[in-house]
Amino acid sequence: MREMTMEEINNVDGAVLPLMFVGAVALSQVSWTSVAFMAGTMTGIGIGGSVLYNAK
Repeated sequence: MREMTMEEINNVDGAVLPLMFVGAVALSQVSWTSVAFMAGTMTGIGIGGSVLYNAK
């Protein structure tokens, strides 16, 4: 695996965020608090993953 550039990571994030939000809405269907929490959690995991990946 080659290193990903920041531009590539931003492109991936841009494509993934709407999908994660839709997934969060579909998963929770409880309240907007749950949606916001799920979206925030998944975004945090995504950012953390890309940071850890780049740290190698």
